[in-house]
Amino acid sequence: MLDFIMIPANLAIIGICIYRIFDLYVRRPERLNIIEKMSELKSVDSEFKVNIDFVSKSSNGIFTSLKLALLFCGLGLGLLVGFFLMTSGPRNLDYSGKELVIGASTLFFGGLGLLISFLIELYCSRNKK
Repeated sequence: MLDFIMIPANLAIIGICIYRIFDLYVRRPERLNIIEKMSELKSVDSEFKVNIDFVSKSSNGIFTSLKLALLFCGLGLGLLVGFFLMTSGPRNLDYSGKELVIGASTLFFGGLGLLISFLIELYCSRNKK
């Protein structure tokens, strides 16, 4: 049904995994140097106060489950809407047109789910301050 997106999706997943594995090993010395320099900066008394914040407040994993839940809800809703559009739409669409309707609605509602999770995260971070 969604054969047109499976090959690029599989290649993207494999490419991202290979990139992250290489990135993990290549940047290890760089991360160790950063940790070493941070410990040196903390031990040295200088007139400049160094405030290094490498980790953002939203990347600590609090909203990860919300992002994934809304993404999957959006993908499921997109598939459902695409199915209803395909079955109730004009009958003269060829098979690729029906695939396009399902794929576009799936991607649209998946992105909408991620946008909603971002807005919820932004609202919660503003209320926390």
